[in-house]
Amino acid sequence: MELVMEHRFSKTRLSLTVSALLLGSQALAQSSSPLVLEEITVTAQKTTELLQDVPVSVNAVTGKVFEQNVAFEMKELNKFIPGMYANGNKNNPNIALRGVSTIAGGPTTPRANIFVDGSYQSQQQLSFYSQFDIARFEVLRGPQGTLYGKASPTGTISIHTRNPDLTEVEGFIKHSAGQHSLSNTQFGVSVPLIENELGVRFAGVYDENQSSDYEYANMNVDQLSRTKSGRVTFLWEPGDMFSGRLSHLYSEYDSNESRFIAGVEPGSPIPGLPSEGISPFERQDFSNFPRDANVRINQTIAELNFDFDWAVLTSQTYHATSTNDEFYDADSTPIDDAYRNTQINLSKLFNTELRLASSDNDFWNWMVGVYYANNDSRTTVDTKGTAVNGLPGNFVGPFPPFPVNISFVSATTLDAISEDWGAFTHNTFYLNDDWTLTLGARWNNERRSNVNAIATDIDIALDTGNGYETITSVPGALNARPAETTWIAWTGTAKLAYNLSADEMVYVTIDRGGRAGGQTLDLAGTTPPSISEYDPESSNSIEIGYKGELLDRRLRLNLSAYYQMYNDFQFYTQDQPLDTNLDGNYDEMFRITQNAKEVLAQGAEAEVTYLFNENLSGMLSVSYNDTKFEDFDDAACGDGIRTVIPADGQAYLACDLGGDRLGSDTGNWSVISRASYSLPLGRWGAEWYADALYNFYSTRVSPITRIDSPSYATADFFTGLRSTDGVWDLKLWVKNAFDKEAIQNINSYETTVAFPLRGTPTGLLEYDLLANPRQVGLTGTYNF
Repeated sequence: MELVMEHRFSKTRLSLTVSALLLGSQALAQSSSPLVLEEITVTAQKTTELLQDVPVSVNAVTGKVFEQNVAFEMKELNKFIPGMYANGNKNNPNIALRGVSTIAGGPTTPRANIFVDGSYQSQQQLSFYSQFDIARFEVLRGPQGTLYGKASPTGTISIHTRNPDLTEVEGFIKHSAGQHSLSNTQFGVSVPLIENELGVRFAGVYDENQSSDYEYANMNVDQLSRTKSGRVTFLWEPGDMFSGRLSHLYSEYDSNESRFIAGVEPGSPIPGLPSEGISPFERQDFSNFPRDANVRINQTIAELNFDFDWAVLTSQTYHATSTNDEFYDADSTPIDDAYRNTQINLSKLFNTELRLASSDNDFWNWMVGVYYANNDSRTTVDTKGTAVNGLPGNFVGPFPPFPVNISFVSATTLDAISEDWGAFTHNTFYLNDDWTLTLGARWNNERRSNVNAIATDIDIALDTGNGYETITSVPGALNARPAETTWIAWTGTAKLAYNLSADEMVYVTIDRGGRAGGQTLDLAGTTPPSISEYDPESSNSIEIGYKGELLDRRLRLNLSAYYQMYNDFQFYTQDQPLDTNLDGNYDEMFRITQNAKEVLAQGAEAEVTYLFNENLSGMLSVSYNDTKFEDFDDAACGDGIRTVIPADGQAYLACDLGGDRLGSDTGNWSVISRASYSLPLGRWGAEWYADALYNFYSTRVSPITRIDSPSYATADFFTGLRSTDGVWDLKLWVKNAFDKEAIQNINSYETTVAFPLRGTPTGLLEYDLLANPRQVGLTGTYNF
């Protein structure tokens, strides 16, 4: 059961907003009534409701569906929700919803938030290592400005893990093995400690895989990632007046898998890179040493509920710590001249929410609450790199008269402290049997305190004939940049729904969300100080839609359209040219997060689910998202108009991106189709089944480089035998069955090295977002 106040609506189908994607359609109602699609309960409004009845735009993916499609991690959620994409390396995850991504240049507030068992997870990378023992995922589209602990301009992903069973010992064990060194073992077991009152659930996963199939071209090193994770959950329900839930998660992640693989143009001058060139689909990494990544996570979540009959008081608290160390070749070439060592220490991630909610009122159900969060983190980045089109700006003196390698070694530290306060109210009015009105508001007070400190030393190495040997160093001064930002704003929602019948409704919703400003994480000490800070972002959205269940509830049809405007949109870019002394030469590269004055996002979503008979079901879902800059005339770029920054005595190139596509890991069009078929095998007590999953992604524009990536599609197939009583399941599967080669996004520029002097183009482009190759595997499950 869910640890939330259950609201038993007295109204019929009190639906307000939609665009819900139901994927568990193969399960049927077990009764003598005609076949109907299975209903799913969600807690999108902090109450337990049917998915079809929630007054928010929400997609739901059950844990059962996630597991049936042999999914192991967050980014595989993309296959079930059109218009969504969760990707990026595990240190810098990126979630796109409705065509809008969050590319972050440091510990910034995400644009799409993640909640775990009702609590806000301020550092999203904690959810990107593994997902196991899941009850369901809920994805709320559009601005979220009222109920959740953190307002969001784009949407929210809510992850719900399984509760202990208080009545009997039950559980499962599952093992998957396949190509690319896949070995994944998961288990979950519930034990009632006091029957019907106190129970505990243990769950865990041990995963080894190399699903990207990347290889080191210059080293005899096998790539592999390992994840070990365990969770213990206690559920206590001593009576009707009180319930409590406590969970703790510990995870370890270790990997030497490549962060980037190479695409090399013919004629590269760098020894060790193929002169004939190489396609990125060869999946080769030409680094001169392997990547080393190590992550440790502790996460605790507690929820207490006190039922006073007329209302329920809920306390929800989250605490987490994490260490994240990563060392890799920064230029991905055989030249031993660059590295990056990143250490992310999340010493305290804490938040708590206290809310009071009415229950079972006929006309007005209300909720009020307060929220507090305090987070401390330190990010340390040690980088060895090379000058690009010149020497680093703080180098003084003529070039030596002999072959040298000139590089910079920088130590960057970002200390980030945040403190958030919030107060909210959420109200539902049942105007009559057909009309329902929802009004919500939230006061947000968020404060950020950052200190970005960097010191850069210059190393000069002599070519001795046996490699380069350092002959002198020029130390750099410590440059510390403190920044204080405050965001105080109101966000909220207004929703109106009308029931056309018991199974159909139309709705309109107006929502407002936002996020705080911050400071660009300056790794090289080149971001001009006067433009390193960026302002808060806000968004306003209007959505209309239809939602219905037809043909005796064997057909589900959902339609929606939205129009959303972002103000002061936070746009991140990197590797842009900078003239450091106004001499006309662009002698450095810099990264920056800027505010685009206006961004327009508009689109439509449609999904249809049909139950043909008790053995065959199908689903088709289509999402169209058009996102463009409406007003952004000072965007840092590589070929724009020279723009002087008087306060810093520097200049950069700026472009007017008004009218251009925003750029995201999703294209304008996204299509998902799923079919399930089963055939009972009579006296064997089993059934044969076959499932198919199809995904299509249209052309995407990189939000960093502005380069297009072609459209592509993938197909996954699953077949097997399972017992009709649900005890065992043996599945054969293939992902990306036709081995489609696809670049998801080109977010990097051509690499340069100091060979033999200054910045030398390598002809190499780093790729970190390629579709995984075909993978065949076998999964066995035993439930008890």
